[in-house]
Amino acid sequence: MPAKPLVLAVASLLAVASCGTAASRKSVADRAPVPETPASTAPPSLSPSQLAKVLKDTPTGYDPSRNAPSDISAALVKARTDKRPVLLDFGADWCPECRAMLRVYREDEVLPMLSRYHVVAVNVGRFNRNLDVAHRYGLSVQRTGIPAFVVLAPSGEVKVVTEESAFTGEESVTPRKVNTFLSHWWQ
Repeated sequence: MPAKPLVLAVASLLAVASCGTAASRKSVADRAPVPETPASTAPPSLSPSQLAKVLKDTPTGYDPSRNAPSDISAALVKARTDKRPVLLDFGADWCPECRAMLRVYREDEVLPMLSRYHVVAVNVGRFNRNLDVAHRYGLSVQRTGIPAFVVLAPSGEVKVVTEESAFTGEESVTPRKVNTFLSHWWQ
């Protein structure tokens, strides 16, 4: 194989292998099933104008030019007003699971549950960006892999830090799993 295609193949494999951790890259059969979302936490239905606002506020990528501390502060100001928690989504655009998560956020069945949160996408680069932000909330993305999540109460108190990504493998990023995760930490 010529050198250039070999370098590209190795780089592609390294990018995929570094998304998540060795411990988190289990087959779907090895992971415990995710329970259905309880009826009591079923997402609200949204009017077309509410749906448009949620879509506008839903991240479409992990922008490296964003200032994560400022974005988090702004989300917490809103959260103190409307009492919705803040979901910090640590990821990167090169990560297949992270891109899949961003697509699932925009699905009709997820948007109503997502509307219960202020979502901040935090770019971690190649595990070399915003690590201080992650550590501030008790998250080590080098250990957990990405996507990784922190849920903050409107007061800024940490409600949960993901220990190991439940969303490893693009096939595991489903609307049902995302809704289950979000419904568990809402309120």
